[in-house]
Amino acid sequence: MNDLSVVGLDLRAGSSVHVEDEPKYVWKAKGYGGDETLVCWHCYHGMDTPAGTRVPLLCRGGKKYGKVRTHFAHPSGQAPPGGHSPETLWHANAKQTILRWAKNQPGVTEARTEYWTADGRRRSDVEILLVLQPGIVITAR
Repeated sequence: MNDLSVVGLDLRAGSSVHVEDEPKYVWKAKGYGGDETLVCWHCYHGMDTPAGTRVPLLCRGGKKYGKVRTHFAHPSGQAPPGGHSPETLWHANAKQTILRWAKNQPGVTEARTEYWTADGRRRSDVEILLVLQPGIVITAR
């Protein structure tokens, strides 16, 4: 697989994270060889593995003049056969890109991924809460 994953799952926070959300040393302390609370989002959510699979991640790449951008990777021998589907990686990376963009927009009070509706029937890839005027909140899913 040539695609690099930039999305992980922080078990302590209970949410998806982007590799650029924190410095590399934070991810190293949480991932493989650390407290192992940073796991593969795809494995945990049952993509190419049984749901609930916890594979602690490595944070790689990103040297000042390196050829490879910073990304998350499975430890040797712990990735599913053939890796994860590129479409899955593209989709997860796109959701994180939208989430990070939305959090920096004026009027956005909250943005999160994989949000289930109150009735549990639908899940949005990204939910964004906007305040247009005091007292008026709009939800975009």
